[in-house]
Amino acid sequence: MIISRLSQDKQLAITLLKSQQRYLLWTVVLTILAAIAELLPFLILYKVFSAVINYQPLTAYYLIKLAVAMAGVILLRYIFYCIAYYLSHQAAYSILTELRYKLVDKLAYASLPWLQQNPSGKLRQTVIQDVERIETFVAHHTVEGLAAIVCPLVSSLFLFYFDWRLGLAALIIAPVVMLISNWTMRGMSKDYDSYMGMAAELDSATVEYVRNIAVMKVFNLNVKHFEQMRSRLANYYQTIQVITHKVIGGWSVFTSLLSANVLFILPVGIVLFIYGEVKISAIALAIMLGAGILRPLMKVNLLSSELTEVLAGLRRLMPILALKTTNNNTTLTLVEPISLQLSNVSFSYQQQQVITDVSIVLKPATVTVLVGSSGSGKSTIAQLMAGLLIPNKGQVMVADVSLQQLSDQQRSELIGLVTQEPFLFQGTILDNLCFANKDISEQQLETAIKVAQAESLINSLPDGYQTMVNEQGLKLSGGERQRLAIARALLMDTQILILDEATAFADNITQKNFYQALRTYYPHKTILIIAHNSYGAESAEQIIIMDKGSVQEVGQHQQLLARNSFYQTMWQQQQTVMDWSIVSQEGKQ
Repeated sequence: MIISRLSQDKQLAITLLKSQQRYLLWTVVLTILAAIAELLPFLILYKVFSAVINYQPLTAYYLIKLAVAMAGVILLRYIFYCIAYYLSHQAAYSILTELRYKLVDKLAYASLPWLQQNPSGKLRQTVIQDVERIETFVAHHTVEGLAAIVCPLVSSLFLFYFDWRLGLAALIIAPVVMLISNWTMRGMSKDYDSYMGMAAELDSATVEYVRNIAVMKVFNLNVKHFEQMRSRLANYYQTIQVITHKVIGGWSVFTSLLSANVLFILPVGIVLFIYGEVKISAIALAIMLGAGILRPLMKVNLLSSELTEVLAGLRRLMPILALKTTNNNTTLTLVEPISLQLSNVSFSYQQQQVITDVSIVLKPATVTVLVGSSGSGKSTIAQLMAGLLIPNKGQVMVADVSLQQLSDQQRSELIGLVTQEPFLFQGTILDNLCFANKDISEQQLETAIKVAQAESLINSLPDGYQTMVNEQGLKLSGGERQRLAIARALLMDTQILILDEATAFADNITQKNFYQALRTYYPHKTILIIAHNSYGAESAEQIIIMDKGSVQEVGQHQQLLARNSFYQTMWQQQQTVMDWSIVSQEGKQ
């Protein structure tokens, strides 16, 4: 009943800890024993003080016995803490492993639209940093936090055992210290969520800045010219300043009062000594224990702050853990031949309308070219047709069946997508080409490479198909990565292929050769080509012109040349570029 009333992040924390309760229970027991052993040397010193004050003879045997006892309790404390830390680390790494397995498993079943809404930088922070923070807290702070609570508690019991008034004097300021601590930390959960959001945005901007620093240097620019970096730095430091101004005053008072109880212990002890209520040795013990009795509260306060961070991380983990681990695996029977269409589809990013009431039909075994100016919604249409986005209105239909009704497997077997910025994995060229289809013949591989205009690339590589590439293919040019990505999509052998600016890095001749080879070797495919121009694909069955998120006009090449000014201008510019040539003029330098 109590757990059910807790917030979901705290319920998740308790669930994770319960999974390792055997290790953690022994960690608690050993930490308590270590904390007690940590205070036993003070009792030994108390015996020495008492003997000295009472003029008792201190024999060598007695001093050696006390020294051995002191060494014994210190060694015992060391052993207890070592075993406690070992067990807490075992529990922490077990939680880390189990949690990472769950997260990876959940992400494997995440829908494409969900992944689109949760960028990789955010997921990386959650899966790596937030989980690491949980591990650190459990591994270290279960022992340190418990010791910070047990040590003052045992010290207080010792003081109350010797004289309740000395114990009360040592703790009289504790309520004030706790009130100041709670007042200082008020609202920190919300502030920390804000801080982590700013930190994640800054991290993303920093990665982008570092990746593009070479380009910045070419134009003699620095961080001052990188507006995104500047604005996120400003937001980050503004958040830090707000938190600092809110905390610094209360924190200063809090730390100053941690040792202020000596101001109460000493006067009370003197008064009690004057009236013969306590001995000097008891006062000395009270001062030794009392001076540090509240000091662990600083550690408790810091742990409370770190616990806020851990709970904030758990809140970020929960949307991933809430994902269903079973996808729609029902294979629907689709009526052949298979078409793909948008039916009155509208889509918006947050409050910005991107496309409005768009209807497009890709008939089987046809080529459709989608052109338009930047920002007209072309790439959004590609992502909608590929199932990466879900429309706000309307339907994406495959053979009269909603695309959302298909399983991920059936969707990927039907629709292939190549984007302008393809991703290559670390491994060989062949590994990347066969990533989605391991059962390909040598003939299929050669055909895909030939159509993708990548033959010269493969032949130029030192080890051909066995050439290693880094993650994201950073050793390859943009055009080379695109050619390999096109070949990989062709090897998937999907009935529908969507090329979203997939030839952006290619020259007009290469682009034309690719489109012609595509029609020749893969005549059965339904192809959507999204580009800034239609050069090489002007024989397409239909050409669609997009403008400001809507379909402006649909037709074939000659029809659009006759009646559409945008298409006329675009085609004229393409022809002008094709007529350019470099002529050598003798006699001129």
